[in-house]
Amino acid sequence: MTDVRVRPARPEDVPELARLNAMVHQLHEQELPGRFPPHVDPAVRQHFIEAIAAGQLVLIAQDAGTPVGFVHAEAVQRPASPLRGGHRHIQVHGLGVDESARRRGIGRLLMAAVEEEADRCGASEVRLQRHAFNEEARLFYEALGYRTTIVTMSKGH
Repeated sequence: MTDVRVRPARPEDVPELARLNAMVHQLHEQELPGRFPPHVDPAVRQHFIEAIAAGQLVLIAQDAGTPVGFVHAEAVQRPASPLRGGHRHIQVHGLGVDESARRRGIGRLLMAAVEEEADRCGASEVRLQRHAFNEEARLFYEALGYRTTIVTMSKGH
C-alpha cells in the first residue's frame, strides 16, 4: 500500500461509490440473474446519498487521493423479546475494492474501520451476509476472524 487512507464518504463521493459498487453488483448479477436487478447508476447514487444523509456508516478508501474501495454499514439496535436478548450490532451492507487495488489490504483496512465503529458505539458484534457462491469473500472474512453463525437456505418457485 502506498498512501491509503479511509475516511467517511461525503456527498461528492457518490459517483465513485456507485462506480465501486458496480463491480460488486456485477458479480452478484452474473451469479444470481433475476435476483439482482441491473446496476442503474442514478438509483445506486440515490441509495448512497440517502445512506450518507441518514448517518449510516459509509466509508471510502483512497490511495494517494484516488478512491479504491468502500464499505457501507449501519448500527442496528434489536430490543429484547421473550425469545432473545436485546443487542446492538453493526450490519455490513456492502464492501468493494477496485479490481486494480485488490490484494493490497484495502478491504482489511475498511473492515478494521467498521470494527472500530462497533467499539465506539458499543455494538456487541459486526455482522454481514455473503452469498454461498462467493468463495473469495468467505476466505477473506474468515481470514479476518469472521465465522458462520447463521445459514440461510432457500428454494425457488
